[in-house]
Amino acid sequence: MKNILIPTDFSKNAYHAVVYATQLYEGLPCTFHLLNTFEVNTPMLTGRIDTSKGKKLYEDLKEDPVESLAHLKTKITEAHGDRKHLFKTVSISKPLLPTIAKTITAENIDLVVMGTKGATGAKRFFMGSNTVKVIKGVRACPVLAVPMGITDHKNLKIGFSTDMNHFLSQKELRQLLEFSGMSRHRTYIIHVLQNGQLSVLQLQNLKHLRNNLGKDQVSFHALFNPDNKTTTISYFIEKEAINLLVMLNTKNSFLKKLAREPIVEKIGIRR
Repeated sequence: MKNILIPTDFSKNAYHAVVYATQLYEGLPCTFHLLNTFEVNTPMLTGRIDTSKGKKLYEDLKEDPVESLAHLKTKITEAHGDRKHLFKTVSISKPLLPTIAKTITAENIDLVVMGTKGATGAKRFFMGSNTVKVIKGVRACPVLAVPMGITDHKNLKIGFSTDMNHFLSQKELRQLLEFSGMSRHRTYIIHVLQNGQLSVLQLQNLKHLRNNLGKDQVSFHALFNPDNKTTTISYFIEKEAINLLVMLNTKNSFLKKLAREPIVEKIGIRR
């Protein structure tokens, strides 16, 4: 049984992420954990906390998310029901990122799915601040950001951006292999060259990737212009109509280096 966590703020973007996730895992045993977090600013009276008013505010704020989660569960079950899919709902007054981290551990989460604003071009902003925080902050499991415009989950063109210096373990490859196995796909390995050619280590890692992902379904693309990786990768995504971009979030990952530009806020996915 696969466990998938979907944080929601009840927006159209968040609902689309739930729909996409259920369709992506159609026919597969899954438990979808629908999570809503909210924060209470306790009223302050003459410098002291009025606990009775704070408790009432908490109860008032909590009531709506609980009802909204129940409505979301009913709506998604009736519209996209799958007998192999289970849904759990949690509404909690805690900050989003630490709550996601705790839930990943407590519920043995395999994948976090979040909705994004969508984009008409790769250079347009498409992620909300919460999605960016989660992508940068979560390392315990993969995060899938779903743009509003994407609907096709059977014919994915997967872009995998890497510096080619990290040897991917089977655990790290697992989610990429899973996406590949669930769709008629092609994986584009994207690398921005630093010194004009690949090192011996990078060539070995490329061979490893091709062997694991399937040589016939993988193409390697060495891009130039290392001074502006964001523009270079964005242009490639736009040109090739990539609809799923994969990046690793390891200790010294390419994602962290690109985030300084910052690529996560700048790159969009063509629909």
